[in-house]
Amino acid sequence: MPEKKIFHRINEPPVTFEVHDEINTGSLVGFEKGGLEIEIRLSEQVDVDPGTEVVNMRLGKDERIPAVGKMTVVKVTKTRSCTMVTLASTSVEQEEGLAKTLHLLREVRELADAGLSDRCSTIPRFPKSTHYSLDAIEKRLNWAREVSGARLTNINKTILRPESLAGNIENYIGAVQIPIGLAGPLLLKGTYTDGYIPVPIATSEGALVSSLSRGAKVCSLAGGIHVHVVRQHMVRAPVFFCRTLEGAVVLERWVMQHMDA
Repeated sequence: MPEKKIFHRINEPPVTFEVHDEINTGSLVGFEKGGLEIEIRLSEQVDVDPGTEVVNMRLGKDERIPAVGKMTVVKVTKTRSCTMVTLASTSVEQEEGLAKTLHLLREVRELADAGLSDRCSTIPRFPKSTHYSLDAIEKRLNWAREVSGARLTNINKTILRPESLAGNIENYIGAVQIPIGLAGPLLLKGTYTDGYIPVPIATSEGALVSSLSRGAKVCSLAGGIHVHVVRQHMVRAPVFFCRTLEGAVVLERWVMQHMDA
């Protein structure tokens, strides 16, 4: 049996198809190399059983990809969050048609990925000595305008000195402004301060500063907040993608059980 092609969860092509005269949606999780079997994740619980016929199935959003012929459900796995359905072609002709459709789907996706890759691989590059020069910034910004189609007229209007940003940001093109409001003052007693401190809050969420100010008043009337700085550090952690909620729970339990190892 050929090895099954599995899509990454983020790259799963959308799928639409009919079951019992109802249109359903999902995403293509994987398929056999020869196009004999595909596996679909449904976005909602659908009443399907082995032997159920699936018709008018479309893979992806591109109109150049034709609809797939009739297929038959051969396996159904249900969980509380999704239904996994395995389908198979009903004839040799349909197997050949499915293979052509899958090949066209791959071609369309590869062309799109190649176009994106071509554009994204051309960010103007500069040596370290000129990386933060005005010329380098302007060329990167113009490239961003060309790729995105956005005018980006205010990106380069900033009081920041580019040379002062070395080591803090790469491929620098400018900055954006965020509204800042003052909350408090807050009575703070700690390693480096002892008194009422106004707290700057950068946000565009209405009522947030007022809410924090009320909380600061309560804390101050209660005697203030005592703090002690132990250390400052950055934490990095791996990310695991699970297909189902149940799988995520099992993974968490396994990690906790093997934490010492």
